Amino acid sequence: VLEIAYKRPVDSQPKSRTGTQIIAKKRGVLSHYEVYSGVKKVPLHQVVNEGDVLVDGIIVDTSQKSHSTQVYAKVYAKTWEEVKVSLNAQHEPNALELFRLLLFARNELYQDFSDDDQILKENILHFSRNNDKIELYVQYELLQNIAVLQE
Repeated sequence: VLEIAYKRPVDSQPKSRTGTQIIAKKRGVLSHYEVYSGVKKVPLHQVVNEGDVLVDGIIVDTSQKSHSTQVYAKVYAKTWEEVKVSLNAQHEPNALELFRLLLFARNELYQDFSDDDQILKENILHFSRNNDKIELYVQYELLQNIAVLQE
């Protein structure tokens, strides 16, 4: 007798969840859902604010009975961040220094990034030179997983 069983690799198994709702950790416009367990509460392309319920663990069956389940989902939204960086410069900045400033802005943005986050657009809003300092303001349009488990 040959028995074949599929065993999910350890790192692809969902982490244990104890909450029954997933809420938004920041403001954004919903792009898409990856719901493994739970019910979507907000339609796509809607603006959500921090704390809004995105996925609920209360499931209603065909006989209209409610059942509570643990939720597991990723909810992606377009979000926007502005980053300001500055650099001391004793002379007129050259292209390499401007590029360094842009890299610093990205590095600052990446500090709060998760593995699922992406930069969609990068817009330089303002560049200035004051005394011995050059400043750069950059706006980023991001695609981020804004789901956080409410316990």
